[in-house]
Parts: sequence; structure tokens; C-alpha cells
Amino acid sequence: MYSELSERDRARLSIFNGQPAFVVSNTNIGKVDEYGVELTAFYKISNNLSAKIDYSYFGYEVVENKSSQPLLPNTAPHRANLSLSYVQPNTYDVTLDVYYSHKFDWLAGTFQGKVPSYTILNLNAGYEITNNLSLGINVYNLLNKKHYQIFGGTFVPRIATAKINYKF
Repeated sequence: MYSELSERDRARLSIFNGQPAFVVSNTNIGKVDEYGVELTAFYKISNNLSAKIDYSYFGYEVVENKSSQPLLPNTAPHRANLSLSYVQPNTYDVTLDVYYSHKFDWLAGTFQGKVPSYTILNLNAGYEITNNLSLGINVYNLLNKKHYQIFGGTFVPRIATAKINYKF
């Protein structure tokens, strides 16, 4: 049957071990207009204490859809972050972040569903032992709040990392 195809048709097939093979691949199935905004405000409360707030909005409009499935961006339309930082120069620093992600619909292949809104607290701290030696810790999801960021993905637990930094 393969030999009966025109040269043009044979060129369009994927070949594996000298035979035509069935291959599934992603392709563009439509056109989408995307728009959004990101805003950040920073306020220095004192010489040591500061606050920062970030907000982002993402929107889209499907212009053309060649498939029977809806087109989704797989991202939250609203996200926000509030940070409070305290820095004691040449001694230590601590930052607490509250991160919020709004709920959104998810569609990727057979995985279709909702990603619920979630809010997590993160901690980042460092301590300078000497001019050349410092220690640090970062704790993502400090309160170990059960959440997932993609539909079909795993729950993201508390993740802690520590570092030792030496300057030569």
C-alpha cells in the first residue's frame, strides 16, 4: 500500500524502520488575542522594613478555533503577591511572601478540569556569619497548604532549601 502512494503523499508520512508510522503531534489549532497588565508597588516603611505588592491580570479572546475543543490559556487570570522584608545590613534578612492565584480552567490533551484558587506563604531568610560566609533558607509553601498548580498534576508540598555561601 505504501508503494501505491504518490511521491508527494509518501513525503508527508513519518517513517520508522522503513515503514509509515502513526505519529501524534501538537499543532496550532486557532488564533488567540492575549492581553494583560502587571503592576508593582514598593514602599519603604523604615530603613530596615519594606513592603511590595505585585498584581498581574491575563486575558484572552479566541479569534479562530479549528478544533472541537475550547482553547484555554491554562493560567490564572489574576495573580497577586504581597511581600514584607526586614533587612539588618551585614547581619540578617527575612522576607515573607503571600502569593495568591485565582482559579482557572485547564485543558491539555485528556486532562481537563479546574485548578482552584490558592494562597500560600513563603519564607526566605539569610544570616551573615562573617563578611565571606552566610547561611540562607527558603521555604516554599511554609504552612504546607494542599494545592496544585496544573490540573492532573501533583499536590505541591512544603519545599525547603538551605544554602551556605562563601565569597572568595
